[in-house]
Amino acid sequence: MSYELKSCWLPAAKYALKAPYPMTPEGLIVHNTAGSASAMEEAQAMCTNDSAVSFHVVIDEENAVECIPFSRNAFHAGDGATGFANRNLIGIEIARSAEESGDRFRRAEENAALYIAHVCVQYGWTSAQLHQHNWYSATACPHRTKEHWSDFLAKVDENISTIKAAGEDHPAPSVPQVTLIALGKALDIPAENRNGTVYAPVRALCEALGFDVEWKDGEVMIAKLVL
Repeated sequence: MSYELKSCWLPAAKYALKAPYPMTPEGLIVHNTAGSASAMEEAQAMCTNDSAVSFHVVIDEENAVECIPFSRNAFHAGDGATGFANRNLIGIEIARSAEESGDRFRRAEENAALYIAHVCVQYGWTSAQLHQHNWYSATACPHRTKEHWSDFLAKVDENISTIKAAGEDHPAPSVPQVTLIALGKALDIPAENRNGTVYAPVRALCEALGFDVEWKDGEVMIAKLVL
């Protein structure tokens, strides 16, 4: 893999603004950021600002940064709160597109074609499920990638074939992992954020908080340890 998979998860507190609806993806939509910032810089800006504009993943020449779980929508296409693209398509931003010199955008685009191929394998798609931003609103985006769109699609399909032949799994986690903090202490237990609700194993959580947990006569017994 030519990129490192990273995450900058949108805080659940911002779901109502940027990702309010559950989503079952039906494809992907490709964007160019029209800026020169790195993927992580773009991700951090999106996750902390107060604009409703959002995206699922942003990719540059080094990293693919996941921001919103694919089980939630994002507002990236300009077709409104009920529009097909905003409610059904995974928004992929390719960073560095404002750079006119150097090869960082070219490498970012190559990484995007690879990441998208992994997603396509995960969902059983081909490049036929890829869309352009400008198909849904009055914009030139993806202003650079659309100039060689057929070549980009061909690269995605080539990557899909390679991934299938190698038997690789998509590296992206299905849900964001979270750290639980109780009484000012980080708890060393697994926890996941699923659609804005945090799930954790009850036994591990109770024991981390000082409770004794046991199974007795078909019932779970939880008692405070007395030391």
